[in-house]
Amino acid sequence: MKEAEEVKKQVNAQAKTLEELAEKEKELNDKVLKIMMRIPNIIDPSVPIGKNDTENVEVQKYGEPIVPNFEIPYHTEIMERFSGIDLDSARKVAGNGFYYLIGDIARLHSAVISYARDFMIDKGAAFVWYFTYMPVGNDAVPELMVTPQQRKFMYEQVRMFRKTKSIFAMDFWNDGEYVRGCIAGGRYYFHINANGDVEPCAFIHYSTVNIKNVSLLEALKSPLFKAYQRHQPFNNNHLRPCPLLDNPDSLKEVVHTSGAYSTDMLKPEKVDDLTGKCVSTAEKWAVVADHIWYSRPDNQGQVSGVVNQDGRNNEKFEKERKNKEVRQAEKSKEREGIERKREQEEREKEKIKEEESALTL
Repeated sequence: MKEAEEVKKQVNAQAKTLEELAEKEKELNDKVLKIMMRIPNIIDPSVPIGKNDTENVEVQKYGEPIVPNFEIPYHTEIMERFSGIDLDSARKVAGNGFYYLIGDIARLHSAVISYARDFMIDKGAAFVWYFTYMPVGNDAVPELMVTPQQRKFMYEQVRMFRKTKSIFAMDFWNDGEYVRGCIAGGRYYFHINANGDVEPCAFIHYSTVNIKNVSLLEALKSPLFKAYQRHQPFNNNHLRPCPLLDNPDSLKEVVHTSGAYSTDMLKPEKVDDLTGKCVSTAEKWAVVADHIWYSRPDNQGQVSGVVNQDGRNNEKFEKERKNKEVRQAEKSKEREGIERKREQEEREKEKIKEEESALTL
């Protein structure tokens, strides 16, 4: 009897130890994951650990290094001699280690990019994506966002490439007109991050569900995705498709109404802070984008005449906006009714199964 009690104590002690170890394991796994999230590319296990680059191990060597009989200047020094770099302005925007290219050096850089593009085409590249800077994250720098003039330039360049280059170029933002606006939120695609959070877009780090706990179908029906889909398209002008970059108030409303949480594991970002960084840029791009969009003959029917640079009649635009809100509310009500009916049918089916099971017993 005494021996049995001792064994029982040992089992209980081991069970408690295992429980503590399990909690410790989870804590350490979370810590490791956060550290890994800070590293852009995971280092191969074969790479030895060292204090700095002086402890790098040479794996292979080609030829003998040539040491010239003159001092080799740093590349920024060369660019400064040609008045082709602006370190001070870049430092104010992004801190040390960044620079702006200007003048002939900027033109040279553009020529090198053109050469690289043509080189890739010659090698068989058939498709290219163009993206723009998104101020996502608490440490993002809004000043690095493209200006309306730069975005318009890319809009024109991509279309020029399609006509003159044997490669299909796609612009993630400026090609919204071909897919009737934003494609995210499960409309045509969505994103799952490394932690399993199901996000509407690779650039929108908010969620209400995790793929570890729900099916894909359930994720597509999640509160955030439903709110996203109710608002699509976020703008009648499909050159302003993005809920963050072009319609920040819409994203803020979607996140708040759905109760979504930030999925940034290191520094969670409030949606008000995120969207606040895009308001000014969105307003400036609206002027340029609306002028392009509503100047087209096939779009002028959307307004009662082009009366300003925006290409919109303000009274007509406000009326269309209110009508859109009414239609969205009606669609939302209709969807909710369909969902309630479906749930009721499922409950009735379950009830019938239970009754049949009871009769069988």
